[in-house]
Amino acid sequence: IMCMILLEALILCVLGALLGAGLARFLTFGMTQTPGVEGFIQGDISFRIVAQGVLLAAVVGVIGGWYPAWRASRLAPTEALRHE
Repeated sequence: IMCMILLEALILCVLGALLGAGLARFLTFGMTQTPGVEGFIQGDISFRIVAQGVLLAAVVGVIGGWYPAWRASRLAPTEALRHE
């Protein structure tokens, strides 16, 4: 049970980080194309920054999912089904 909940938290956080990085890249590229902002910002996001963000999201996801996973692993299956 604990591994299942931690894996779910990890997957959700990593997917969220990748989606956020993709959206950030798209919006940054769009901003560099507008005439008023042209030249003020650099439109390139390095792979290292994206990797650090994904790693940080994974660590935060596992830390944030640990307590609920621990609580769920301590419950009897019938008791867990009664809780919302």
